[in-house]
Amino acid sequence: MSENSNTSEIINEILELAKQGYRKSQIGRLIREKYGKDIKTLVGKNLEKILEENGIKEDIPEDLLNIFKKINRMLKHLEVHKKDTHTKKKLEEYEKSVQVIIKYYKRTGKLSKDFKYSRDIVKMYAT
Repeated sequence: MSENSNTSEIINEILELAKQGYRKSQIGRLIREKYGKDIKTLVGKNLEKILEENGIKEDIPEDLLNIFKKINRMLKHLEVHKKDTHTKKKLEEYEKSVQVIIKYYKRTGKLSKDFKYSRDIVKMYAT
């Protein structure tokens, strides 16, 4: 099997996984488990480039989504345990870090310039 056909086979597999709804971290892990090397070593491009070239783009970066899920869990916890000061403090810390991350992603163009953080957005994306 030639190197080009193997590369195109891997890219097709990546695209198929993305269409099935797998996140980038899951795709990277599955490819690494199957082929024993990371995607950049196998194909010569990183996963984000491959998906971008084939028109697959995520609305919100995966790391931000994970923080949104964590914030959402904290908000649900605080609805029941209103006096939990430790969780309130952690929630504030996470919300501050989200602001920094959003600012970075706006600057790099991964988020639209008019994206604004709110707890409603967290609840929408965390489900």
